[in-house]
Amino acid sequence: MPRSTPEAASLAPDVLAKYEPVIGLEVHVQLLTRTKIFCGCSTRFGDPPNTNVCPVCLGLPGTLPVLNKRAVEMAMRASLALNCTVHDHSRFARKNYFYPDLPKGYQISQYELPLATNGHLEIEVAGARKRIGITRLHLEEDAAKNLHEGFSQSATKAYIDYNRCGTPLSEIVSEPDMRTPEEAYAYLITLRQILLYTGVSDCNMEEGSLRCDANVSVRPRGAKEFGTKVEVKNLNSFRYLQKALEFEIERHIAVLESGGRISQETRLWNQAEGHTVSMRSKEKAHDYRYFPEPDLLPVHISPAWREEVRRTLPELPEAKRARFVTAYGITPYDAEVLTSTQAMADYFESAAKAGAPGKAAANWIQTELLRGLKDTGKEIWRALTAPEIGYAPPVIQTIAGKRQLVIWHPDALAGLEPETGKVLWTHKYPITGKPQRPEVTIATPRVAGDRIFVTSFYHGSALLEITNNPFGARVVWDRHSTNQSSFTEGLHTTMTTPFWKGDYIYGLCGEGELRCLDAKTGDRVWESDAVCGTAGPFATVFFVQQADRVFVWNDQGELILGRITPKGFEQISKAKLLETSENTRGRDIVWCHPAFANRRAYVHNGKELICVELGAGAG
Repeated sequence: MPRSTPEAASLAPDVLAKYEPVIGLEVHVQLLTRTKIFCGCSTRFGDPPNTNVCPVCLGLPGTLPVLNKRAVEMAMRASLALNCTVHDHSRFARKNYFYPDLPKGYQISQYELPLATNGHLEIEVAGARKRIGITRLHLEEDAAKNLHEGFSQSATKAYIDYNRCGTPLSEIVSEPDMRTPEEAYAYLITLRQILLYTGVSDCNMEEGSLRCDANVSVRPRGAKEFGTKVEVKNLNSFRYLQKALEFEIERHIAVLESGGRISQETRLWNQAEGHTVSMRSKEKAHDYRYFPEPDLLPVHISPAWREEVRRTLPELPEAKRARFVTAYGITPYDAEVLTSTQAMADYFESAAKAGAPGKAAANWIQTELLRGLKDTGKEIWRALTAPEIGYAPPVIQTIAGKRQLVIWHPDALAGLEPETGKVLWTHKYPITGKPQRPEVTIATPRVAGDRIFVTSFYHGSALLEITNNPFGARVVWDRHSTNQSSFTEGLHTTMTTPFWKGDYIYGLCGEGELRCLDAKTGDRVWESDAVCGTAGPFATVFFVQQADRVFVWNDQGELILGRITPKGFEQISKAKLLETSENTRGRDIVWCHPAFANRRAYVHNGKELICVELGAGAG
């Protein structure tokens, strides 16, 4: 059982100043694969206990592990993002120890030949930059999860969920380069941000996909040799990490000042009582009796494979911050906030590319948007990637004689002054009906004069009139999804970008038909036969120069030229630009929107760029 230690008495600053802390972190990151590292069981979190298991991950006799290639690629991706050297040859090893959550009696890990070594990342604390070395990044399997609470016999028995057993982990071991708890905090924040940008993990500490152990010691200032280190576990939040290190540093100094000696051990952080407790003596490498895993071949990384993974790396946070400052004229502080998540950075850049001045967009996101998300109780990274925020990019339009930036709130449409980011008007829930989620758009709002046409997720279409009254907008008409005049049928969502031309609005509907609405009333004028499959809501309508000509890009990879008549849509010609297959979803096809120029259409099929002549009546 863990042995409790009274919290160290607060030490005088001059006593603390005599010693220098030395800190290194070991971070375990669950990789975002669909299946486990050595078998085909699902890694999905939250499933009923002991349902995602098989003879391999349960360690039953006669089973053999098979390495998940995707796990290796994700570990390589993380290694390269952390400036590590990915080695041509690495090898798995058995780490032998007994614990109930380890069914084989050993863990498959890497020891003397890890996947990657000698990396680093840069942190900033109190305006000073510092490079923290990374000793190694290696692959291993996760253990099962011991559950000690919440069951009828928890007082006398432990319960084990083996769903987690075999989930692929990357262990990232830093050099002992950190000297303060603040530096350790900054290191973990920076590491998590890089891992999120690369997409190798969701880094959800609450679900255990990012876990941190800290190694800490102290030494007299100026000494070259390290003191006796202690490992601290159970650090499942950034705040816990910093508090546990602060406690341990004072505890070490208090022991040394009283003439005692530090024992090399593993301790647990007890957040409720604000101190660490002794768990066990610290094992050394020989205690685990490492030896090469006989059931797995060594891992060979070719230069071509390594470079292929390197080419998939996104722009990382540090480079993105520098570019935002240069390209958009914002401050380093603005860039730091806007790049805190990939989703927020993408959102800002969409606004800037749509025509909003960089500083104005930055101000609006950091004030109005973040406040709105906070008020609705949403986490930034979840909200900005969720459908309820909307995939529609911001648009610059002249509305009621005033140039405005039209953008979606988490639950409303808003108009802003592009130069300053000042909110001119907002309008919540423009479409009637009880929403299953906030009323927001997937399609870009369309503007004509002082009116805006919007299509809402699940709930139909609406026309808003922008006014000068304090409420900012009024509903001219709306068409709920149960009304046949809207662009939606039931739960089929209009995700296309509608086209507003004169007195009519055209868009594709849930079953792939082209529909024309009267812009004044919202009533349906006509509806064509299906020109798309069931992915019709994702398809796109393009109008060309002649008033009665229209292109439809559908979910079969076809570009259809048609004529608009008083009775509906009349097909003129059709060109097959992309090939579909059983593995290709219609929505994957329709998102490859073609571009038009000089009587030609251009579309990329994932391998090559295709150019098609549009013919004489195409416009």
